[in-house]
Amino acid sequence: MSKAALNGSSSGSQRLRFDFRHHPESGSSSYAVYRYLADHEDQSGMGLREQVERMLRAFWLPFAYFNNPSISSCFKNQTAVAAVAELESRAALIRRMYNLPAQPTAAPAALPNALPDVLPSQPDAERSRTEEKPPDVDMNPEDYAYDCTELDDL
Repeated sequence: MSKAALNGSSSGSQRLRFDFRHHPESGSSSYAVYRYLADHEDQSGMGLREQVERMLRAFWLPFAYFNNPSISSCFKNQTAVAAVAELESRAALIRRMYNLPAQPTAAPAALPNALPDVLPSQPDAERSRTEEKPPDVDMNPEDYAYDCTELDDL
């Protein structure tokens, strides 16, 4: 369950308080994700919260900025490029881990609206596979060279 609230301060700045508590059941896909993140916290150099926020930003930030008139078109595009780089690096890692083709051979007719909630049981051999460390891609839009000169004419 989550709860979001907008809090103002006397200085005029606002903070969004977002409380998120989740207690996934063992054997669920959510449990597997949080267990993986918790187990790999030290390897990544980021805490659990930072890892979750990083992926949330990569997936949702371009959508959050898209219709925001107070953000420049150039910065929106830089953000989109950084998000795509982050997501594509994760997709490439998944392809390598599962020996999938570099690019899908055909687009699926329809994307599933949800991943399975309950994971199939895995043999011990599958669980003990060597895990690759995800590439370190920091989603900082200023680090991505995006030519904004063509946007000046719009």
